[in-house]
Amino acid sequence: MIERGPIIKYHNQDEDFSSYPEAAFISRALAFFIDALILGILQAVFAAIFNFMANKYKVPLAWHDFLDMIFLFVSYVAIPSAYFLPQIKRDGQTIGKKVKKIKIINEDNQAQMSYLKIFTREIVGKAISAVFFGAGYLVRVFGLDTFHDKIAKTKVISLKVR
Repeated sequence: MIERGPIIKYHNQDEDFSSYPEAAFISRALAFFIDALILGILQAVFAAIFNFMANKYKVPLAWHDFLDMIFLFVSYVAIPSAYFLPQIKRDGQTIGKKVKKIKIINEDNQAQMSYLKIFTREIVGKAISAVFFGAGYLVRVFGLDTFHDKIAKTKVISLKVR
């Protein structure tokens, strides 16, 4: 006799997400860790290439401040934007969120988000959440909304079937 595996439910963008529970702090933290690991690798590769090019072409000292600004912008805005925006726009999930079976949706339970909302949440909001030793993230332990979710008017739900 052939055993049947678990039923896998796929979630589309038009689905009503109002009945899904909010994701637990630990699921969100583990998803964040996975995404941070991937993002860190991408940033390290960029830093290595950037440093190699700067050393190879012996950039004049007068350009160092300008190149530092470019490096910071690419590392902290461009690379994270290129990682988060397309994934979240497609289905509300990053690689880490897919692994943990959680999803970002609007406060009004709609799945579709604009690029501006995603940028506000992932780049601006998470920078604000990180200020004061990560207090904007840690409030989730007490059942409160994270700062970046409050700012962008989003929430994170669990897709696990109970």
